[in-house]
Amino acid sequence: MQNIDLVVKSTISDSFRVNSVMNTFDLTLSNMTIQERIYLDVDLPSPWSIGVICGASGRGKSVLAKKLFPSEYSACNDLTSAYTSESVIDDMPESANISEITKMFTSVGFGSVPSWLKPYAVLSQGERMRVDLARCFLGEIDPIIFDEFTSVVDRIVAKTTCINISKSVRKLTKRFIAVSCHRDVIDWLSPDWVIDMDNMRQLVGVKKSPDHHRHLRMLKTRVGYFQKASLSEHRASPKCHLLHGRDRRRAVRLFGFHSIPHARDGGQYVPTRSQARCSA
Repeated sequence: MQNIDLVVKSTISDSFRVNSVMNTFDLTLSNMTIQERIYLDVDLPSPWSIGVICGASGRGKSVLAKKLFPSEYSACNDLTSAYTSESVIDDMPESANISEITKMFTSVGFGSVPSWLKPYAVLSQGERMRVDLARCFLGEIDPIIFDEFTSVVDRIVAKTTCINISKSVRKLTKRFIAVSCHRDVIDWLSPDWVIDMDNMRQLVGVKKSPDHHRHLRMLKTRVGYFQKASLSEHRASPKCHLLHGRDRRRAVRLFGFHSIPHARDGGQYVPTRSQARCSA
């Protein structure tokens, strides 16, 4: 177990504007310094593949990541000087072949082939994030520590990126730490541990339970990917089968509806209207 006790000090200048703000808001600072303390016991499991440091902005996530892995943090988050070529595909590590590079670009959600040929400077912030991720995974850095993870992409891209990274990390036997203010990445990454900076506590073993996929298959069967029903009678007199309790909560979260059409008579397997909405 590692005991983290950090005091971050910021010296405040004695300027006219600073004094005006202090007088306006009745602030009194000792020796013109602002101090923030981070106190936390960190006990990372062994072995581990994926970790998450989460919390609101200004809680000390980056400070903690730098304290735990200083050299790896700098190597993963100070990459601007590494891009000197006229296309980002040429800026990838020389040890990686073209097949590995293209697979990694796709895995991190950077799937626009024309953008592969552009220089790093003209890419959007979201594209730069994904290029940085690909470069880290193609290099020799371990663990990979990525700050502001998925902060500059929409949540659909974030979910796809998280799922692919989770697969890639375990396939490549690397370690990955996501530093993010978005808590939804926890569900998508299925990490081995989480450090919550809002509550200054660590959670270990937060992967989805072994029964998660079995429950998901059961739920999909209940909500009717294919209902054994007569198509004509289903259209003429559909009935409604309501979901309750845990099944209802799962259905709302996964598929966005509360009930499913259901017909009792035998016949061929046909898709229901709910199934069409799920597929869409």
